[in-house]
Amino acid sequence: MKIKFSRQGQEIGEYPEEAVPALLQSGVLLPTDHYWHEAIPGNQWAAVGSRWAASVPPPAPVSVGAPPPPTTSRAPAGPVCRTCGQGTLVRARQHRMSGPAVVIGYILLIPSLLGMLIGFLVLLGTCTASTKVSATIEKEARTSLEAQKLPESIITEVIAGQTPSEAELAALTPAQRSAVDSVKLSLSASKVGAGAGTVVAGGVSLVIIITSFVGGLLGWLLVMKKTVLRCTHCQAVVAAS
Repeated sequence: MKIKFSRQGQEIGEYPEEAVPALLQSGVLLPTDHYWHEAIPGNQWAAVGSRWAASVPPPAPVSVGAPPPPTTSRAPAGPVCRTCGQGTLVRARQHRMSGPAVVIGYILLIPSLLGMLIGFLVLLGTCTASTKVSATIEKEARTSLEAQKLPESIITEVIAGQTPSEAELAALTPAQRSAVDSVKLSLSASKVGAGAGTVVAGGVSLVIIITSFVGGLLGWLLVMKKTVLRCTHCQAVVAAS
């Protein structure tokens, strides 16, 4: 005879009566499950343990006071601190100098960077201005010589700083020769003045750049960091080898 079995209100299978003890021993069926077959009147399900009590396996023995499994000790992540004997030493970065020295270093470093930038800009501006002044002077000289209707060859020689030959000067009128001498003198004076201004401005720029570089180098030395070993427990610091 086949018997129907249910667990928590849902059918879990239908097995022959003679197989029930083995199913209980194997755990397929539980004593708390219910069964029903056609010989039972109505739809009254009964507990499996009430009929096959002899086939229910005894509960597994519970071990009391079992020792915990051995724990494996992990190797420390770094060398042990000799100061406290508990923490480990890990690599860290810290400033070489004290706090006030580091502050002074940053005070020197930041203005020095700005000073070098300003020095380069002034030097670049001086070179650009000198080029523009020279171009303006040469343009004015050419205009003055062209007004006297001088030949292009003589105008080019005068602007380039060359002296026209005696034959070229002899072919000129007194007014043209006077214009050539005046333009040569003006060009010489203008070039000397522009050169002196460029030298002075360039020298000032170089002084600013060099001074700012020295200050920045000193500031960098004050804010430099070094590698040390710091304890994770007591925060003691030792030099890194």
